[in-house]
Amino acid sequence: MTPRPGDADVVDPTDLHVEATYRLTEALAASESQMLRRVQLLSEVVFEIDAQGCFVFLNDAWAKAIGAPPADALGHPLREYVVEEDLPICERALRMRRPDGGVTWVELSVDRIAGGGAVGVLHDVTQQKLAQEELTKLSLVASYTDNLVLITDGRGRTEWVNQAFTRRTGYTLDEIVGRPPGEVLQGPDTDPETVQRIRDQLREGLSFETEILNYTKAHEPYWVQIHITPVRDDHGAVERFVSIQTDSTELRRTQEELEVAMVRAEAANDAKTQFLATISHEMRTPLNAILGSAELALTEDATPDELTEHLTRINSGAEALLKLITDVLDVSKIETGEIDVELVPMDLRACLLDAVTPIRTRAAAEGLDFELVVDEALPATVLGDPGRLRQIVTNLAENAVKFTDAGSVVVEAAVAEVTPTHPPELEIRVVDTGIGIPRDVQERIFERFVQVDSTTTRRTGGVGLGLN
Repeated sequence: MTPRPGDADVVDPTDLHVEATYRLTEALAASESQMLRRVQLLSEVVFEIDAQGCFVFLNDAWAKAIGAPPADALGHPLREYVVEEDLPICERALRMRRPDGGVTWVELSVDRIAGGGAVGVLHDVTQQKLAQEELTKLSLVASYTDNLVLITDGRGRTEWVNQAFTRRTGYTLDEIVGRPPGEVLQGPDTDPETVQRIRDQLREGLSFETEILNYTKAHEPYWVQIHITPVRDDHGAVERFVSIQTDSTELRRTQEELEVAMVRAEAANDAKTQFLATISHEMRTPLNAILGSAELALTEDATPDELTEHLTRINSGAEALLKLITDVLDVSKIETGEIDVELVPMDLRACLLDAVTPIRTRAAAEGLDFELVVDEALPATVLGDPGRLRQIVTNLAENAVKFTDAGSVVVEAAVAEVTPTHPPELEIRVVDTGIGIPRDVQERIFERFVQVDSTTTRRTGGVGLGLN
């Protein structure tokens, strides 16, 4: 073709088409190369199969998942690598055979290509499957233990609790899932230092043990010993925490009761030591009087009057010593459960009069008014132990006289207030104008060996066995 004048700037359309085709081919090749590079960098297996189901393309991730080069699988059908049992479900999660005999779990995603064949992606989920299986086994075991088991994710949010947890706390999994356990279980008396220590240990991803006060859904406090262990992935990152909790409420209560009992035992031992010192002093006083008077009676040329005086002191000291020994023996019998209490008909007024007559004489000698008041409503005869009743009234009345310097002592006997659920009862009261008992020791005077003043230099005598 011969160009005509003026056609120098005219371009042949054929050349333009060739140029465009060339450039388009280059662009497509560059794009395909770029896409291939990207596909090869993916951690998921990307594949293409033809209409017969055979691999025509596999990226490099195949080698890591299956353990063989992609080239070995080209031309082979996908079904050849799927475990037989999973062939009917060859749509989602399935197991792939490895040349070494192992199995890889993958999630399969496939899209068909028009004209036959398909492209798809295999996502390796072996580690997730193994973790899930382990979690399932752990959940099965935890379901049958009496310990409280709680599993959280790596951020400390609840994923699972066992039935023992629900039984003890009242919270179901639906009520606590997705929430930090402390947000639900901790209450007003939970130690904030313990809470902070738990947070610090979780933040560090450490295994630890501690004890904490938690609260049930009904706001009842309970103590638990907690052992928390982190579960890590292949890269060392914490995936979740497993908390095994043992209810220690009863154990803690027992420990507290033992501590209280120990304190009481130590106090009782101290009181007993003081009692022994006191009783030694109390026994020495009448015994010295007895021995001294006996010695005088034996060594002096005593007149009949002097001899009578010595014998009177001996008799008085012996009676005091006998009463002291009787009190000690009675306390021993009470503690061993060997004391006998009679239940016989007795003349109540006569019994009370016998108990207070000697004390009335002593009160008169000390310038005190002494009175026995018996309610007319009381029956003449009652069932009881006259000896024990006299002993009780005597001890109470003697105490009243002993600790009253001036004024009066009144012993009152009356019928206690009758209620529909209680039969008539005898009430005996001793009212005096003495020094009284300090309020801070009123509860303690009924304890063994306890006295308001336990020193041997106190003003009045007595060993504390008969409220004296």
